[in-house]
Amino acid sequence: MAQNLTAKTARGIKWTSISTITHTVLQIGYTAIMARWLDKVDFGLVATSLVVLHFGSYLSQMGMAQAIIQKKDLSEPEIRAAFTSNMILCTFFFLLFVFLAPFAPYLDKDHNPDIIPVLRWMSLAILFEGFSTTSLSLIRRDLKFKAFAIRNMLSYIIGYILIGVGAAYMGWGVWSLVLAYLSQTFINAVFSYVIARHSLVPIFSWKYYQPLFEYGSKISIISFLEFFGHSIDTLIINRLAGSGALGVYNRAGFIINIPMMQLTRSLSLVLFPSLSKIQGETDRLRKVYLSAITLIAFLLIPIGVGVFFAADAIIHVMLGNKWDEAIPILQILALSAPFRFTSHFGGVVCNATASLNPKLKLQIVYVVLMCILFFVFSPWGLVGFAWAILISEAFKNFGYMFVIKKIVQFEWQDLWIAYRGGIYAGLITALLIWAITASLKWFNLPIVVVFGGAIVGGALSLLLALFIKPNQAIRLEIAEKVEKIVNKRANSKPVAKLLAMLKA
Repeated sequence: MAQNLTAKTARGIKWTSISTITHTVLQIGYTAIMARWLDKVDFGLVATSLVVLHFGSYLSQMGMAQAIIQKKDLSEPEIRAAFTSNMILCTFFFLLFVFLAPFAPYLDKDHNPDIIPVLRWMSLAILFEGFSTTSLSLIRRDLKFKAFAIRNMLSYIIGYILIGVGAAYMGWGVWSLVLAYLSQTFINAVFSYVIARHSLVPIFSWKYYQPLFEYGSKISIISFLEFFGHSIDTLIINRLAGSGALGVYNRAGFIINIPMMQLTRSLSLVLFPSLSKIQGETDRLRKVYLSAITLIAFLLIPIGVGVFFAADAIIHVMLGNKWDEAIPILQILALSAPFRFTSHFGGVVCNATASLNPKLKLQIVYVVLMCILFFVFSPWGLVGFAWAILISEAFKNFGYMFVIKKIVQFEWQDLWIAYRGGIYAGLITALLIWAITASLKWFNLPIVVVFGGAIVGGALSLLLALFIKPNQAIRLEIAEKVEKIVNKRANSKPVAKLLAMLKA
């Protein structure tokens, strides 16, 4: 059983990693194109609409997705109950947002009425998500991540690249963003049901809802608070500074979230169902958690530091010269991102082990702290808001350390060992990227060359960091994977040299 679960988890990570790389490349291209063809206000309108819709989405699902994945024994009537609940609540929130859309301009400093039709049309996505949530949960529960990854890649290519970029090229403005979002959500819904079909017949017996709601209702509240904590900046900036400033902030945040969110999401999608299956085995939980932190710290800390030192080149290449305001915002958010996304795995462990009360308390404190900091730092505008995010995320990260210590019973030394490789890698990345970008700028080379130099520097720094002692475990794991992939050619000299280097 344990070996089978390990094999499924490894395959899941492989396919979600493929999806992550594909998504990251596509999103970089999509962002670069759309930022040049559309106005900042367009991104602000869609960002505000998404926040409103996601509020409804979290409330409408009532944690049913996580409950399906986490529950050890799941019956067919319980699956029907989850689907029935999702469809009823999603339909309610769809109609609610259509009806309340005329009040949406009050979320904007300038009371822009353009948000009304945008919000109404984007509300359709709630119906699509309501239909697909149960199937998607079954896919994750059964660790069918190959199908999941293919679904994600195809839906993004069709929805965002073909339809979204095509609509922007034809001059559809903000509607190209709306159409891209709706297209991908609809395609995801169709693909999810094809992969994991279930009965669409509703059921109304409370005994099938009760076990799901007992877990799901708490998850829903926590997820709502988490989303609120991650979205309050959007609401406050839009209300105080307007859609244009929000567009600047949104694009800066999107750039740093592209690599980090994809990396953590791909790993957590696999870890949650896997950890749920071993939720009573403390030793295995501790080993998996520390291994995940070791890997994610090794990747995320250098990325955050690297983006900080190359922020101007990244903004100019990806968004264009009209987005200079986003440079300092990107730098601060880049430093906050490793805190945010490493603490995400603490949340995954809490969900998998049903340790929801400490997670709920921590999230409430985090939201209150963020609101206070936004008020304190508001005189400094967008930069002040970014600093509020950084401080809040650092607090939450340290809070999760204490929560998870009680659950998996690690020692503080274990956690330092897990993080130190990433910290050392971050220092190497900082020195290398700073030296490369400063040198290229000194020679007045084009900004594209500086951007390319930063990418090369980042890749070299990670490679160098692999060969320092704290990252030996990661290096050996990579060697094992390479050996399996090239098994038939393992006797060739280049492969033998590579494996010897990694195993050294």
